[in-house]
Amino acid sequence: MINSNLNLNLKNISISFIFFIIFFALIDFLVSKFFLKSEYSTVGEINETYHHTLKKNLDNDTMFGSLKYRLCTNNFGLKISCKNLQKNQKEFKYAFIGDSFTEGVGFSYEKTFVGVFDKEFKKSINLAVSSYSNAIYYSKIYDLIERNNFKFEEVILFFDNTDIIQDENYALDKNIKVIEKSIEEKKHINDPQQRTFLRQLIHDNFKITKSVYINFIRNIFFKDSLRALNDEYIKFTFSNKTDFLQNDIDVSIDNSFSFLYELSNYLKLKNIKFNIAIYPHPTQLKYDRRNSKMVKKMKEFCLENCDSLINYYDFFFDEVDQIGYMKTYEKYWILSDIHLNEVGHKFIANKLISKLN
Repeated sequence: MINSNLNLNLKNISISFIFFIIFFALIDFLVSKFFLKSEYSTVGEINETYHHTLKKNLDNDTMFGSLKYRLCTNNFGLKISCKNLQKNQKEFKYAFIGDSFTEGVGFSYEKTFVGVFDKEFKKSINLAVSSYSNAIYYSKIYDLIERNNFKFEEVILFFDNTDIIQDENYALDKNIKVIEKSIEEKKHINDPQQRTFLRQLIHDNFKITKSVYINFIRNIFFKDSLRALNDEYIKFTFSNKTDFLQNDIDVSIDNSFSFLYELSNYLKLKNIKFNIAIYPHPTQLKYDRRNSKMVKKMKEFCLENCDSLINYYDFFFDEVDQIGYMKTYEKYWILSDIHLNEVGHKFIANKLISKLN
């Protein structure tokens, strides 16, 4: 009799649990589809010259992962403070350019390192957009100056190591317009960011489940195995093997740097100072060293081709030496991501302000 009651209770518990899972999945699906839809993809657009940009005159609440933030742009599709009413301004002392790291995805302008810097040094502008790389940096700066009459006194380029991979997709024509390689030319290049069918299904349709997994399971019990700390996409910077480059590693690096050389020569002709900032990815905190291969490469480049090099490897690896790579990552980056948190943005800005002061 006792065993019979026990079996009945277990059966009832199992049925209740199954119904709970089904109910939770249904609620998750409905909320994900109608209330938690990511709007980030709607803020960008194709640009015929430099591939892509942000839409003009935005004032949107948008999402990056679980972060909701207000994104405003000017008449040229450049990220600005929503309080900035000078949307036609074309003359700036400092022009920042980079990819999503520099754009500051997840944060309104004032909370990004460009925005923090802009409070101290006025007349700054952020030209950065997600998935930019060296080819696009040159094309965009050239286009803004030559075709749109922008004037910059200094350019501060935040070089991301993934620029090397991104630049395998692009070439520049005689008019400095970005040409994207055909699918046939790129088909043998692996995409480490591509999600499996199951991961994409969960990402698109079950955002609460994904958030619970990331914030309460993975980030608590599996922190050391986080993708951001074990990113295959970035391991070419300290390893001689990679599946994500079309060519030999050194050939791919030289190809990407060729666009930096062209940009450097162009800025010299225009008498515009060229500053480059370099920084490690979280994976490099764990596996690389402060005098990384990419640091050596950029130091060599800057001997004759840039006015100053801001090396954030030293700053971040000082922290690693003091508190370890995990605590350094948790302190400055969005957990489970490769982008800066608010503390990280302030850190980058303050170091740059100190250097310029």
